[in-house]
Amino acid sequence: SIWMKRSAATMPLWAARIRRTVTAARPQRVCEISEVDARACGCKPQSLGGLEYGLAAAFNLKHRAYGSSFANLWQSDHGSRYPWESAWCWVLQVQG
Repeated sequence: SIWMKRSAATMPLWAARIRRTVTAARPQRVCEISEVDARACGCKPQSLGGLEYGLAAAFNLKHRAYGSSFANLWQSDHGSRYPWESAWCWVLQVQG
């Protein structure tokens, strides 16, 4: 076959479909994510009516529909290896 599987790290720039420029980078605790950032990550708002939403009550996310949704998503993906309350991540601001 003419097409070979190739790592994105070694892909030439001319083959990239999307190019974005990183304009800012900062470390942040995952549990300090803002509503705006959680919404920008693609989280959908979640009703916080009861305690059935688990992390909303445990991590004091009352009145944070997007933050609670992000917390549940984080816990389901990374819960045992990177706990919500102690994990750090890089926040990248991109242009383009």
